[in-house]
Amino acid sequence: MSISQATASREINLGPDKRSPAVARAFVRSTLREWGYVGLIDEVVLAVSEIVTNAVVHAASPSSLVIVDYEGVLHVRLRDDDVEAPVLRHSDVDSTNGRGMVLVDGLAERWGVERASEGKVVWLDITKR
Repeated sequence: MSISQATASREINLGPDKRSPAVARAFVRSTLREWGYVGLIDEVVLAVSEIVTNAVVHAASPSSLVIVDYEGVLHVRLRDDDVEAPVLRHSDVDSTNGRGMVLVDGLAERWGVERASEGKVVWLDITKR
């Protein structure tokens, strides 16, 4: 995918603090409403909230979130300064954390992690319907 071939893209910079997931959720809602993808808001907001929360908890660094509208797919990229990739793990029923990437895996058609010059990029694709 070439971002230059995208129909539209938006980016926001986020701080390394607990307000960032809420800021990211508002950004996603606003962007998807503007682009006319109201039916996808809930699932994209949930997926983005999970990856941003991971960045706040584990990277403790500023991050940047990009949403790209590209050929039938909403492509999301979150860059942070942590080199450790998120882990897809299945938590115990009583656990209060550790389910974020399981949710992302269920919501996204595909997702992955790329190394960046400093840190990593977690990306996911959700098909527009």
